Amino acid sequence: MVDDFNYWEKLHLDQAAYNAEKERILACISAELEKKYPGFLAGIEVNDVVTPMTYVRYTGNYKGTYMTWIMTPELLKRFRVVKKTLPGLDNFLLSGMWLMPPGVVPSGVKCSRDVLQLICSKDRQKFRTTEF
Repeated sequence: MVDDFNYWEKLHLDQAAYNAEKERILACISAELEKKYPGFLAGIEVNDVVTPMTYVRYTGNYKGTYMTWIMTPELLKRFRVVKKTLPGLDNFLLSGMWLMPPGVVPSGVKCSRDVLQLICSKDRQKFRTTEF
């Protein structure tokens, strides 16, 4: 079962099998997106599939959990707003779950939506959303 941490932990011991499973998942998801959005595959420049082991490797989060911080009053004061720009980089905006505490995946989606609104505003375009 691919949503089970123990499955990924065991699979990660065999890098060839682990990478093959990530490729299988990528192919399945990409094919579905290509059906819904013809030409999608041609626009892919870089890809990766994130697994619970990815979270373990990069963040050390317990069993690959997706939440990054436990929000204490002190952390809430310090990290309420994380800037989406970096000094010296024009036309660059940061987006992701790490920028909106407590750092869960939905907050990453919200952050990306906010960045798109900033881009639209800068380009003097109306920000519109579409339900799928």
